[in-house]
Amino acid sequence: MKLNTYAIKYLKWLWLTTLVFFIIYFVKNYLENGFDSVAFATGVALLCSGVGFLNRK
Repeated sequence: MKLNTYAIKYLKWLWLTTLVFFIIYFVKNYLENGFDSVAFATGVALLCSGVGFLNRK
């Protein structure tokens, strides 16, 4: 069963906004507390989880 294109667009924009908010959070946290390896790993996982949304056919 395929998702319709509106659902894919919604999920893509949701992933992009989540990524932007996480980057802002990570930079703020980095400036206040220094490097946090757990936050960095979370960011990498978040980035990798949505890479498939960038694939255009």
